[in-house]
Amino acid sequence: DQTFLHFGRVVARVEQESPKFVIDTPSASLLDLGTEFGTAVDSNGVTQIQVFDGDVQATVKDAAGKPKQIERLVAGEARKLDASEMRAWQF
Repeated sequence: DQTFLHFGRVVARVEQESPKFVIDTPSASLLDLGTEFGTAVDSNGVTQIQVFDGDVQATVKDAAGKPKQIERLVAGEARKLDASEMRAWQF
């Protein structure tokens, strides 16, 4: 129900009936709320997320790894998450 993505890309599809699933990265923690989403982590630890279906709670971490900012993302939204800022774009 939890994993850590250090570098690379992954797509998660979790049914609403399933327990909560978390993908942690160096710069964010992504809590699945019954959804399908993709995430990528670059060599600098910056995380990108795209929500294809459902909802995801994205928590940006500060440089020490502590929660800094929380945002709920819905289908069609995407974000670039790093300790310095949270940038939004639509896809």
